[in-house]
Amino acid sequence: MFRLVVTTADAKVSVPTFPSAQCLDILVKVGIAKRLETDAWIHPYTFSSEQSRPELLIALVAAGCVCFGVPGVNRTGLVLLEIARVALNKLIEDDNSNIRDLQYLQASMIWLDVCGFCGHKRKMEIAESNLQPLVTALRRFGKFDKAAYQTIAPAAGDSPEIIETKWRRWVHEESYKRLAYHVFEHDIMTAMAKHRQPLISYAELSLPLPATRRLWLAPSSEEWQKLYLEDRTLIQSDVQSVRSLLASHRPTLCLPEGIDHGLATTMHLYGVSAQTWEYNQQAALIGGQNSDDDPSLRLWLQSRHQSLYGRLKSMTESLQSSSATTCLSHEYQMMSLHVNVDTVMRFAGKCGEVEAHCAYQDLKVWSGEKSARTAVW
Repeated sequence: MFRLVVTTADAKVSVPTFPSAQCLDILVKVGIAKRLETDAWIHPYTFSSEQSRPELLIALVAAGCVCFGVPGVNRTGLVLLEIARVALNKLIEDDNSNIRDLQYLQASMIWLDVCGFCGHKRKMEIAESNLQPLVTALRRFGKFDKAAYQTIAPAAGDSPEIIETKWRRWVHEESYKRLAYHVFEHDIMTAMAKHRQPLISYAELSLPLPATRRLWLAPSSEEWQKLYLEDRTLIQSDVQSVRSLLASHRPTLCLPEGIDHGLATTMHLYGVSAQTWEYNQQAALIGGQNSDDDPSLRLWLQSRHQSLYGRLKSMTESLQSSSATTCLSHEYQMMSLHVNVDTVMRFAGKCGEVEAHCAYQDLKVWSGEKSARTAVW
């Protein structure tokens, strides 16, 4: 790690001292623990610092640094994030095949997670522009499609060596699933924050939903086999994906036990969020001042609005145990169906004083309508 920092920083950064191995180990563990708080997309029990890329270790240390309340440690994390960005770019320039490597993709995702919402304008803009290469890599690698994944299951008569091999293969596949869905979540969150088109279509996400956290966080291959064989409900009888959830309209409370319910509920919400964005874009065209007065289009728009709003309201119960971020996103989506977010942003000064005045006129008319009361409520 020290060699990577020195060679990447060149003469731009002075490194008079470097953290001890014990300190770095703690920061790596903090970085992994932070991932476990949400969708747990890095497996803690098969992770080995000795077998990990230095770029991944640097990214994890940086993620651990920014979690501390000590300003000096935070600054170190910001420097290491810049080191990780340059090192990851150089890795691809030297050998483009690295873009298929799981550890490279995980390191890139950590960097995007931290920098995408860090509050530093330059880092946020660079992170937003670098999300597209990660999405392209997963898409070209076929990791958004169910065909890229196999069913791996232990058998009662398997030897310890076979079980260990199967477990690590299963963890590798699950890691790709969780990473792919985490990229989708990050994309939707960025789309909401920046008010832009999502890069990933919910219709292309046919990959299976990850297994339940109890099975995913089994600390050893023996425990994984034991859980799998003793509890038959953990076996996924049918393949569930975000695309199938959105197509079936089945409540997430009725999902089979073999999948991660918390993650499935969140991904279902973000799939509907992408549909809400599409609706708002259609509403901007159909309800625009220069649009043709086509009654059938307006009737379709009204029907679509009722369908999306009803679906979002039906999620309230299933989201009660979800994270605060997910619940806030849910409320935001219901609000965005009743207010033009772009108009609000223009009123706030996004495009200058003249546009703010025009937006004020539109919001003045909107404030007297039923949709305004619903949005505020």
